[in-house]
Amino acid sequence: MKWIALIWLISFLQSCIYQFDGCHYYFDRATMLFIYSNSLCAEIVSIYCEFYVNLAFVIFVVLLDVLTFFKLKKMSKPTHGLEQISSRRRSQEVRYFIQ
Repeated sequence: MKWIALIWLISFLQSCIYQFDGCHYYFDRATMLFIYSNSLCAEIVSIYCEFYVNLAFVIFVVLLDVLTFFKLKKMSKPTHGLEQISSRRRSQEVRYFIQ
């Protein structure tokens, strides 16, 4: 329940930023893009609240993929004993990783 409340709080705080005068964006039909207004507040929001937050998520996902790749590589080393089951499981995990 605490996680749900935390997610709601973060979402509410993130949406409150756009209520200040000049901190909003609009959809331009000619360019088919969302464009921020020409103010300092909108520039700060577009850089820090949009770009850097999304960049952090992308970096996190890339790091997670790299760690998964190295773990699969480490697990693919042959083990003694259950070779057939291990190779079948290994190929299935590699397919999941590629997916």
